[in-house]
Amino acid sequence: MWDLIQKYNFSLLHLLSSFTLPIIIVLLGLKSNFSLIADISILQSIIFMIFFPFSGYSRNYILNSSENDLIQSILNFRSLLYLPLILFSLLISYYIVSLDFKMLLLMVIVGSSFWFIEIFLTEAEKQKSSCITITLILFNLIGLIYLFSSEINLNSIRNYLFFLFIIYAPFISYTFLKNIFNVNFKNLKTTFKNKILRQIGGTTVVGLSSFILKFFLLLILPKTIAGTIFLGYTIGAALCTTITYSFIPSVIFNNYIKLKRAFITFCIIFCMAGILVIIIKYFKITILNKNQDLFLICSLFSLGGSLISIFSQYYKLYVSHIITDLNVFLYELLINLITIILVILAVLFLNEYGSVFTYILSGICSLYVYKNLFKKLKELDQ
Repeated sequence: MWDLIQKYNFSLLHLLSSFTLPIIIVLLGLKSNFSLIADISILQSIIFMIFFPFSGYSRNYILNSSENDLIQSILNFRSLLYLPLILFSLLISYYIVSLDFKMLLLMVIVGSSFWFIEIFLTEAEKQKSSCITITLILFNLIGLIYLFSSEINLNSIRNYLFFLFIIYAPFISYTFLKNIFNVNFKNLKTTFKNKILRQIGGTTVVGLSSFILKFFLLLILPKTIAGTIFLGYTIGAALCTTITYSFIPSVIFNNYIKLKRAFITFCIIFCMAGILVIIIKYFKITILNKNQDLFLICSLFSLGGSLISIFSQYYKLYVSHIITDLNVFLYELLINLITIILVILAVLFLNEYGSVFTYILSGICSLYVYKNLFKKLKELDQ
């Protein structure tokens, strides 16, 4: 057990730094503040849409690469783009999200902080140095304890975000200043061309599709209904997001994967979630003050799609680990285009309940595409 903790504390820190806004969304759901949930969900999608395309699955690359200059080139790249992307995120959010500018700025800065933390903790994981990561995890847990024990409102959310800002600011500032004035453009050009550029198309499609779908739902549905759906997405898809971006790179790095056992475990999780929903319905347990049925169905369907997506993302990251120049743009474009079109049609015919199929459709399409790629790769190895 301790060995697993030592191996995966890096993944836990990645999870905590990436899930700042989703945690707030879930806690707001307990207060049934669906209007604010809708705003923060859209803001989260904007940050994801702008920052994720330039990530290039760097965590997976760094863990499984023997290139010494790779980390430095990625840090140079992110330092050069960080402020422009922050400003671009603010510009878009200012005209779409109904939040005070100071709160908006704080959310964008803290919500995008994972961009630098990801590289730091991945480098630490590769060197098996966990002292600072464990310290950051403890600070994050202190912040979460405050948030869980507080009345969830804009003031407590602001305090929580400011606490995280204080924690992250020295690290981000040091990393940013160190790398912005120490750019090796030759190495950066090579890394960008060979490692990042090939992935930008695929990651852009993923980020843009997420934003387009949520923005579409916000336009055609009442804000409180859209907020309920986004809450269901956040809870249902959390498992896939957690495992895909925080744990699967570590799993591949440590060669610790047993797909059959994982499949059985995830099926049990899904069955338990289904039983929980049935119990809530049968005993008429009130979780939300309104839109509870939509929330439960959306969460359950999103969890089901999330479980399917876990395996498709494992195949995807495994293939991209083996074929580092794989251009996934066409695959992601096909998967997300089909998903968006089908979900839009479902919403038009079934109203808000059509949106619950989003992650099921995305998961099935993604699994079909990347499992076939995985099989072809295995056939070539034989």
